[in-house]
Amino acid sequence: GTSTNGWDEGTSMRRLTALNCLYQLTADERVAAAMATEVAVLTGPRYYGPPNFAIHNHGLMANLQLVRAADLLGRPAWKTRAIERMTSEAPQAFSALGTSWEQSSMYQQVNAGLWEEAATTLEAAGEPTAAAAIRATVAKAYTVFSWMTEPDGDIVQIGDSDQVPGRPL
Repeated sequence: GTSTNGWDEGTSMRRLTALNCLYQLTADERVAAAMATEVAVLTGPRYYGPPNFAIHNHGLMANLQLVRAADLLGRPAWKTRAIERMTSEAPQAFSALGTSWEQSSMYQQVNAGLWEEAATTLEAAGEPTAAAAIRATVAKAYTVFSWMTEPDGDIVQIGDSDQVPGRPL
């Protein structure tokens, strides 16, 4: 590809997060134009999710910011795209028992929290069935996170985890 709108989806997602806040404060059309540039990256081939990449927390965070940007600028197509992606990706984000497919035990909690936020976003967007299904999966994910809690109260550190408090049953 080209770097016309940027190379890195993670940077674009973080930029869009900041631009959403800035636009909310200023309603400046220059900020709106910059938001559209970042949305182009996050809805293009660099999106960190299917079909080019496995489901990942970066893709979900991008979708959450797309919904916010869509609401701020009145761009329903952005919101529709983000909601469709969240709805289709949610069933694949965890195993049937609720284990995250991501790289570490710490991301079990990170992903459960992000998908809980996605459920709230979907519910607010008029998608109660999708939100309920995600909440059921999130409940399983938090149970799995509890299983990762050691007797000292912290999680077992697998992968690139930091030492974080667990969630005892």
